Amino acid sequence: MRTSVKRIRRRLEMTKAEKIIAALLAEGCTEIPSKSSKYRTFLRNGHVNGHTHYFVGKCGALRTGTCASKSHSMEWIVPRLLQNYETHKDLISASSS
Repeated sequence: MRTSVKRIRRRLEMTKAEKIIAALLAEGCTEIPSKSSKYRTFLRNGHVNGHTHYFVGKCGALRTGTCASKSHSMEWIVPRLLQNYETHKDLISASSS
């Protein structure tokens, strides 16, 4: 059975959701237990207004709010979040080691 190189390379790359989660963790957010099966929940550190949680969907949707059902989309911030993560990824991995 012949394995496709593209298939192997595709699996070695992080998914959009994995990249967003890594970026949130790098920015100091902490994952908390979630009642939702659709979203992973992260607590934003040092934020004082009512929107204190990030919700990351299985396909990489990013939402913010007090609960998943009353949250709103944050897709406009995803490119900046991922760009900051990619820029500082080496520094983050070095400091965590």
